[in-house]
Amino acid sequence: MRTKKYFHEAITAIIRNRFLSAVTILSIAFILLIFNVLLAVNQLTHSTIQDLSEKITLTVYVKTDIDPKTLDPLISEINQLPFVIDTQYQTAADALTKITTKYPESTKFLSQYNVPNPLPATVNIKTNNLEDQRQLIKLFQNEPYKNIFRVNENDQQRSTIQTVINNLINLKGFTFQVILWVILTFTIGGALLIFNVLNVTLFSRRKEIQIMQFVGATHATIRMPFVFEGILYGVASFILSFILLLIIQIFIPESIQEFRSILLSGSFQFTLIIELIAIGIISGVISVLTVENHLKHKGILAD
Repeated sequence: MRTKKYFHEAITAIIRNRFLSAVTILSIAFILLIFNVLLAVNQLTHSTIQDLSEKITLTVYVKTDIDPKTLDPLISEINQLPFVIDTQYQTAADALTKITTKYPESTKFLSQYNVPNPLPATVNIKTNNLEDQRQLIKLFQNEPYKNIFRVNENDQQRSTIQTVINNLINLKGFTFQVILWVILTFTIGGALLIFNVLNVTLFSRRKEIQIMQFVGATHATIRMPFVFEGILYGVASFILSFILLLIIQIFIPESIQEFRSILLSGSFQFTLIIELIAIGIISGVISVLTVENHLKHKGILAD
């Protein structure tokens, strides 16, 4: 019953100072909205980096006149490396069959002029990320690998995707730094906003507080409505920012549907739940400190 009473008094105070309350809630809500959008961008870039890294394989060419039986122990050794996900051996005949199936016109001249298969056997190696491929390239430059395999170090596709990934890593680092600044802004800005609006409420109700103390009201009874008010500001701001986030994802164009997928993903929703809990705790702590400071500073409540 007391909780219900505190909640009712907090709602009444918010309605009484409706203009200041609206400004406070809107300000905090927009800070949270910016934070959530940047968080989604950060998660999207991380996901994109992972997808690109997984799709890129290092292709090494088997030199001609190499007995396939000598490849098995070497491929097995490569497979056992901690950063190697998978290896696939492809014979020269298999490579030619694939190209003939996909581009039949381009291989007609081989049979027409009895040209031997020009394609080499290959080993496709998938690693955790592109940095691991650099270690593999160094490995293939040493014995016994360099006598059996040939690596194209100037692979244009790998170079291009490495550039893309580097740009994404820079973007991820930038958004992470901005997120830290937004957290700092929310903590300081939100604290000041809640501090100001609670001080206005406390000042407007100073006579009522003195009467409550005079008739024997406990300190908790006097403080708790203001603490609830501060928590409600934080929760209301979160709800408003969440609604704005839902509106944004409705109007996301088809070209960036991955961004919508991030917003609707379970991990992002879990992050929002953690965020709500954190906002409630932070708002509550700010409210307690504000109320204690105001009441003791004004001499309304004794220690």
